[in-house]
Amino acid sequence: MKNNFMKSIIRTLSFNKKAISIVMVLCIISIGSILISSYHKNSHITANSLSAKPKPNSKLNKSSENKKLKTQITKASLKEQIQPSVEPKEKKQSTKLYSNKINFINKLPLKNSSQAVIVETPSEASTIMKLKAYEKDNSNAWHLKFITNGVVGVKGISLNKKEGDLKTPEGIFSFLFEFGSAPSPGTKMEYRQIHNGDYWCSVPNAKEYNTLVTYKGKSSPDSYFGHGNYQNLYTNKCYKYAAAINYNYGTNKTIGNGSAVFLHIQPPNGGGTPGCVGIPENTLVQILQWMNPSKNPRIVIGSTHYLSTF
Repeated sequence: MKNNFMKSIIRTLSFNKKAISIVMVLCIISIGSILISSYHKNSHITANSLSAKPKPNSKLNKSSENKKLKTQITKASLKEQIQPSVEPKEKKQSTKLYSNKINFINKLPLKNSSQAVIVETPSEASTIMKLKAYEKDNSNAWHLKFITNGVVGVKGISLNKKEGDLKTPEGIFSFLFEFGSAPSPGTKMEYRQIHNGDYWCSVPNAKEYNTLVTYKGKSSPDSYFGHGNYQNLYTNKCYKYAAAINYNYGTNKTIGNGSAVFLHIQPPNGGGTPGCVGIPENTLVQILQWMNPSKNPRIVIGSTHYLSTF
């Protein structure tokens, strides 16, 4: 009995070992197949994720485009700020000064003059001008002595000047004398010191028309000359230094053709004159000291066109 029982136990155990072995093998195979299947599935997903393009997000795209546009605008604005702005070039005056030409002065009818002051404007309507002063040596060669900018009449220059037209007479003239409210700077020409009560008369039909008059009466200058018919040579700062130009003066003068035409200090406001020639004070003083009556100084006033007619 004992032997049979033991044999049955041994058989059962042996059978169980085989069963357990089979079960274990089946488990291992099952687990392996699961792992392999999971690996292939993951590999497929990864491959698809790598090859597939993401669907565009319209909101994100618009946001990125706006950022790019703002960046481009910012760069463009910075570039404009860094680069200097180019201003449009002003058109140069088409009219070139005739006095810039070589030997132009030899064509002017200066007679026996050895000193010449040339006043040239771009046109008859122009207020601005260029002044050049020349002197002739013993070999009849002209040499430039002074050059400066200045102004003429508010309404320009004219060959047909009239009283009160605010134009400077055009032509070739001599000088009468030099004068000023300041003491003489040391001139070779006659210099008349101006005092309180000295006026330049512009009274129509008066014997004193276009002459220097001294008036010290009790009544005002307006009551004596008439309003606007005189120049106060003492109080006007432009007449600190000046030279009287020989225009419409003396026995051949014509009433109404203009008076009080001077070479004087340029108005402080930089504008034109009532009908004179104005230049900076320093240059004016040098010219007044330079002019020599023995050399018959002349002043030529004209537009570029006028000067080119000689």
